[in-house]
Amino acid sequence: QGINSGCNVGEDVTYSGTIAAAMEGLIRRIPSIAISQNYEAGKKNQISWESSKTYLKDLLEDLRIYGWGKNVFININFPY
Repeated sequence: QGINSGCNVGEDVTYSGTIAAAMEGLIRRIPSIAISQNYEAGKKNQISWESSKTYLKDLLEDLRIYGWGKNVFININFPY
């Protein structure tokens, strides 16, 4: 649970624990979402969570209402 610090795009998805957890949920037929908050280069200890704080609640509500395919997990990456 929770938001991953850093983004999960490109090659990162091949070794991401966040993505792996969402994939395991999918395998078990549990609707799954991997959520990540990117940060400015060199500032991992100073992450600004404003993007995810501002948009995540409404985005999750939309996904709850509209749903997604049973063979799909969602990967959300917020910019810094």
